[in-house]
Amino acid sequence: GTIDKEYPRQGGYAFEFGETSAAARIVERMVPPTSLDVAFLAVCQKDSTEITAADRVLLSNAIRTAPNDRIVVTHGTDTLIQSAQFVQQSHAATGKRVVFTGAVQPERFRDSD
Repeated sequence: GTIDKEYPRQGGYAFEFGETSAAARIVERMVPPTSLDVAFLAVCQKDSTEITAADRVLLSNAIRTAPNDRIVVTHGTDTLIQSAQFVQQSHAATGKRVVFTGAVQPERFRDSD
């Protein structure tokens, strides 16, 4: 989603997804540095308007099989609610705390939310 988008490498207006997730960059900047055991997994890096039912199945499976019981999902805001509802209805998050979060502006923007 938007939170992970970066300025286009080729110029123009079409934002791209970078090598490092926004979540990883945010954790790196935490002050004081976190001592949490953090893992990052990219399920599908695409605009949330392009997310399919198959993508939501992949997301649910990633949550279900994650060894962690606390999970943060960065997601585009256009279909964040639909994906969260899908995960809930699939019971993939049973016994886990899952937080979905998105942004209006990319994390790379200086004044991002």
